[in-house]
Amino acid sequence: GNPHAVILVDDEAEFVAVDTALESVGSAVEMWEREPGTRSFPAGMNVEFVLAEEGGAKARVSVWERGSGRTMACGTGACAVVVAGVLGGKLQ
Repeated sequence: GNPHAVILVDDEAEFVAVDTALESVGSAVEMWEREPGTRSFPAGMNVEFVLAEEGGAKARVSVWERGSGRTMACGTGACAVVVAGVLGGKLQ
């Protein structure tokens, strides 16, 4: 399957900052190395930055897909966002 890094942000200002810099931030996380020269996912991973809204009833998501860059949506990413959001206590 597609690996996903779901990053839950705390507020609007943080979400806007990440979304504005998505090209540099998303590509860095996509190819993140736990140790220099050692990638957990050699082919990269999809990255979603998430801001919970309306008490966790909704999520605003900024998507970076491995090999494609910024995209408007990602089906597997939407699933990853819900799981991470619920487990992280940010989404209902």
